[in-house]
Amino acid sequence: MANSELDGDLSGEIRIRQSMLVVRGMPVLIGGNLTAVLLIAQLDWEKFVSSYAVAPAGLLFVLLLPLMLNWLRLHNKPRPERTSVRRIRRIEAHSLLMGLAWGAVLALFVPVVSETDKVFSSMVAVFIWYGAIALIGGVPKAAAAYVLPAWLAIIVMVLIYGGDAAFSMILFASVALAAMIQTGRQNWAEFRTNVALELERERITRENLEAEAARQAAVADAQRRMIDAIPFPLIVTCKDGVLPVGRQAGGLFKIGSEDLTGQSIQKFFVNPKDQERTFGLLEKDGRYDDVELEMQDTEGNPFWVMASARPLDYEGESCFLNSIILIDDLKRAEAELLKAKQKAEEANQTVLEQNRTLETVSSQLGKYMSPQLYQAIFSGQQKVEIESRRKKLTVFFSDIADFTEITDQLESEELTALLNLYLTEMSKIAQEHGATIDKFIGDAIVLYFGDPDSKGVKEDAAACVQMAIAMQKRMAELKDEWLNLGLERTFELRIGINTGYCTVGNFGSEDRMDYTIIGSEVNLAARLESAADVGGILLANETHSLVKDWLVAEEGEAITVKGFPRPIKTFRVLGSHDALAAEGRVLHREQNGLTLTIDHDRMIGSDKSEAVRALKEALAQLEN
Repeated sequence: MANSELDGDLSGEIRIRQSMLVVRGMPVLIGGNLTAVLLIAQLDWEKFVSSYAVAPAGLLFVLLLPLMLNWLRLHNKPRPERTSVRRIRRIEAHSLLMGLAWGAVLALFVPVVSETDKVFSSMVAVFIWYGAIALIGGVPKAAAAYVLPAWLAIIVMVLIYGGDAAFSMILFASVALAAMIQTGRQNWAEFRTNVALELERERITRENLEAEAARQAAVADAQRRMIDAIPFPLIVTCKDGVLPVGRQAGGLFKIGSEDLTGQSIQKFFVNPKDQERTFGLLEKDGRYDDVELEMQDTEGNPFWVMASARPLDYEGESCFLNSIILIDDLKRAEAELLKAKQKAEEANQTVLEQNRTLETVSSQLGKYMSPQLYQAIFSGQQKVEIESRRKKLTVFFSDIADFTEITDQLESEELTALLNLYLTEMSKIAQEHGATIDKFIGDAIVLYFGDPDSKGVKEDAAACVQMAIAMQKRMAELKDEWLNLGLERTFELRIGINTGYCTVGNFGSEDRMDYTIIGSEVNLAARLESAADVGGILLANETHSLVKDWLVAEEGEAITVKGFPRPIKTFRVLGSHDALAAEGRVLHREQNGLTLTIDHDRMIGSDKSEAVRALKEALAQLEN
């Protein structure tokens, strides 16, 4: 520190200490002056009054009053920051006035009293002066201003009105003045030295504090720079709150890092249970790792973090160093994923419900159409629009012989039960053989093979004929069952089958359509059914040609059908080779280069002889 600065600080501090010294000494000064005046006045009160010494004594009392008021105003006040030169000058001026008042008292009173009273008055004055020197020696000008007027007054009065004690009083006063001057000089030197030492101690203390603060600031700055280099926030938590650590933490919680000091960590938790959980882990294990917490900044905005904590001894206090990683994006992604999963589950549930509804509806709709058509529509192979195409189909017609007469003999409930049973059994057989059910017309059934699926024209014809044989066989079984139940008359079928090109597709309007077959070949199948024997199966020529290699049939009468230029050859189905052979009615052999079928029931008379002759000729040729 420069000398000018030091002198300025010392002068200012001396003025402050002088002001404080005067304030502290006021009660003693006031009491001492009052006591001294009373002691002098009681020596000879009449002369004290008659000499007019009472007047300056009254002035002295008046001058003591501001001292009392100042003491009452300042004695409990803290140390002032500064004291002006004017205040010290006012103290010195006030001391001079009191010294002049004392000088006037002594100048008026001492000449009129006895020698003994003169000595006593001088001694009282000396003690008052010495007390003032002792109390306010730190304010030397004020002390001198207080003492010298009175001392001069005594010396002058002794020299003018001296007597036998004049020499002793002057000597006593001079010695006392010398002692007071010496005491005052020592007090002032000690006062000034003490103030200088105090200032030096304060300066050293201040410099030490500044150096320590600078060191701590440097350490804190180095720590902060190191912590700021870490890519995630760090916070030190103690029982007194949160300590300032790093810009990242301040930015995360939207608070200056220095303002974190004293903040309770509790206010940053959104869920109190998270706080209880972390505190529980710290009490149990003294640490925790990778705990997901929902926290909030000072504005109340929530965010998710992953926190870990380790014990830390910070300035002798047990604390925890908390590392925080922001995982808001991760939690947001998890929430969106969970939401998407919930939506997917809801959508899946909706789809399942719709599928169940669709299955219920479709299963019900399936009862109104053939399984093949149903599958084709729901698989997308068949369009639900008005269109048709030409395909070679094998068409099946059947009805119940004399159905009108039978209905007249049965009650409606019996008729309904029999008819539904009949149609159910026939539909089962049709489905087993792959037929497409076109429609039920009362007791009549219309089926066809070759659409929407086909195994080939020959295979479709074979399946249709085999189905017809199975239906007649099942009707025979049902007939026996119904007769056993007491029915007098039961159902018997007539079946007609034809193979040819038909038009197949959707017919009707855009709002209501029917998938069916039309054409002359369909009409021919219907005519064949009408011409068939009761319980029999009548085939057209083309159908017979497709199945004759495994079927036994006899040619029937040709029929004329509208739309066909020539009569149509017909064939009555007797049964398959295998079935008739099992019954012993037919002998059938087939291999490469040989096909042999012998129908015993159809041979009569010469037919058998001709057959034997033909077989012998064939045998002779084979042997050669």
